[in-house]
This record gives sequence, C-alpha cells and structure tokens, in this order.
Amino acid sequence: QAVLNGYFSADSFFVLSGLLVMYLSLRQLDRTKKTKLGYLLFFIKFYLHRILRISPTFVILLLFYWQISPLLSDGPLWRPGVDKWVDSCDNFGWIPPILYLNNIYSSVDTQIGCMGWTWYLANDMQFFLISPIFIIPAFVFKFPFALIPLFVAIILFLIPPMVITAVYSLHSNLYFPLNHLTDGLFEVASNMTYVDPNVYYYVKPYCRINPYLVGMALGYIIWKVNQWKSQTG
Repeated sequence: QAVLNGYFSADSFFVLSGLLVMYLSLRQLDRTKKTKLGYLLFFIKFYLHRILRISPTFVILLLFYWQISPLLSDGPLWRPGVDKWVDSCDNFGWIPPILYLNNIYSSVDTQIGCMGWTWYLANDMQFFLISPIFIIPAFVFKFPFALIPLFVAIILFLIPPMVITAVYSLHSNLYFPLNHLTDGLFEVASNMTYVDPNVYYYVKPYCRINPYLVGMALGYIIWKVNQWKSQTG
C-alpha cells in the first residue's frame, strides 16, 4: 500500500507550499507600511517575484526539452519514447504549460501532454495566485475568525474528489484497478473499464488543493503562536 499509493506523497509538498506562503506573507505584511499603497505594493511584488523567479527558467527548460533533447541520442528504444512525449509539444501544445494550465487542459487522447509531469507546478502556481483570498482575512481578522475562509474552502473542496471518484469508479490504488494476485503479478479484471485517473483526478487543482489549504491554516497558526509569544515574552 505504501508503494502503490506513493503518488499522494506530492500532498506533503502542497502542505509545505501552503504553509510557507501563508507564514511568510503574514510576517512580511507585519513589516509592511500600514497604508493602502503599502499593501498594494506588497501584493504587486508578491506576484511579480513569483512569476519572475519561475517562468523564465521554466520556458528555457521547456525549449530545451522540446527542441534539443530529441537530438541528444538515437536508437530503436530512444526514438519512439522521446517522439511520443516531445511531439505533444507541437501544434501549440507548449502553450498550456507556459500558462500553467496543463493540469486543466489535457486531451484524453494524449493524456501526458507537453511536459506532463509539470502538473505539480501548474497546481502550485494556481494555488499561489488565489492565496491572497485566504491571506488577507488571516491578516485582518482575529483568531479564530481568520481561519473561517480556509475551513469553508476545505469542506467545499472535499466534494469534487468524492463526486469524480464515484462517477468514474476510480480505485483506491489509483493506477492499479486490481482484481487479485496471481504468481506475484498484478492482473486487471477483464471485465473492468479502466479510467486513467491522471486525466480526471490526480492532476486537477480542485482535487489537490486541500493539502495546500491545510498547510495555509498551519502557517497561520504558527504565525499566530509566534505573535502571542512575542507579546507575552
């Protein structure tokens, strides 16, 4: 079970991302000049810093992968695999990852998409872009009311994964709809229609955002505890 469900280990990184975004933002807001202009400049810098830190490097990596990596080797085993993945960047397939939308826009036919493994980065960027919705109430309101938007969102975002799992009959093992074990090998039931959870569940932001929100709540609590310690100390 630990191996088969290792795919969910990405949730730990979402928790850490949410925690750091909330904690560092609140700490920085504490030091920001308490004016409308001061707060406006903070959030402009908030977005620009993120985009300029990640996007240029990401574009260079995508261009290298798309145009140069196919030239690095050759052979009967190299070309089919590389062509399958790299060709998905042709015909404007490179646009969704550049816009951090390759976790939403995906073709059931290609599934993997252009640099499909960057679905995590797309999710993390999308969560970051909407994070001020939770950062501002956490900074403005007192405990425990500051956590209400986060708790409401966590409850609401429990619904999409449950609905998608029920509609598509996704299995707990995610990638292995298992029937039984035979001679140490996994066998897929012959009468079972397999639905790739990558397309409908695993990479979707509305199915993966809750760990990020939990991390944000934890980041707020740590920031608040530090505030109480400084006030009483």
